[in-house]
Amino acid sequence: MAIFLAFEKESETATEVVYRFGGAEDPTAHLVSIPRDDPSRAPMPQGISPALTQKVIGRVVLRAGREGAWPDRGRIQS
Repeated sequence: MAIFLAFEKESETATEVVYRFGGAEDPTAHLVSIPRDDPSRAPMPQGISPALTQKVIGRVVLRAGREGAWPDRGRIQS
C-alpha cells in the first residue's frame, strides 16, 4: 500500500503547534493540534485513519527534535 501525506504548519504558540495535513487530493483536509509538552496527547481528527495521523505527528516531532524547530512543511511517502 502506497502512502502520500503532506503537512504544513498553520500556527505555533507557547503550548501547541497546529498542522494541516492530508493526502494527494487535498493536502490540507485535516487539522491536528500537537501539544508541545506531550505530543502523545494530540487529539485525533475525524475523517482520517488514526494511524495516518500518528505518522504525521511522529514525523513532525522527529524533525523538530533533529532540527531544533518545528518544521514548516513536509511530506511522507512510502
